[in-house]
Amino acid sequence: MIKKIVYSFIMFLCVLVVAGCNTLPRDAGAASPGVSAGIKARVSPKKLKNLLDDKRAELEDSQWDIEVTSQEGAGYVKDMLNFEDEKFISREFTAKGFGPVAYSLTYRDSGVFVFETMQESEVEGTVFWRGEFGPDGDVIRGTISQVYSDGKTKDLFFSGIKMREDKL
Repeated sequence: MIKKIVYSFIMFLCVLVVAGCNTLPRDAGAASPGVSAGIKARVSPKKLKNLLDDKRAELEDSQWDIEVTSQEGAGYVKDMLNFEDEKFISREFTAKGFGPVAYSLTYRDSGVFVFETMQESEVEGTVFWRGEFGPDGDVIRGTISQVYSDGKTKDLFFSGIKMREDKL
C-alpha cells in the first residue's frame, strides 16, 4: 500500500513538472504563486486574487461537455465535468469510483486559467487532471493521466465546451 502511494505521488509530481513547465516563472523568486513571470508587472497580488475569485465564482455550478481521446486518437468517450461546492467532478470517473475533489486554479499571462486536481480510487488507481480554460471562458482542453492500481499508466486528452444555462 505504501509503495502504491509513493508511486502515485511520484507520478503526480512528474505530471505537474511536465504539464506545468510553461507556467513556471523564469525566476522562481520573481512572481507571486499562481502567476507566471510575464504578468508580474501587470497584475498586482490583489488583482490576481480578484481574477481567481471571479473565475472560481464563474466555475461554480458550471457543466462542461467534453470528449476524451487517447494519445493514438482512436475513438473517444463523452464525459461531463462539473464544478460544484468548490469541487471537481467527472461523470465517467465517478462511475469508476473516483469521487469529487478540490482543485487548484492558476492564471497565466495569456489570459488562460488552469485547473489541476488528483482523484483516487481504491480499485482504479489515481487520476491527474490538468485543464485550461481559454480566454473566452467557454472552451476547455487538457490532459488526464491515470496510474492504475497495478502500476500501468494511460494518458488521455480532453476538450469541450461549457454548457449553456438554458441546456442544463
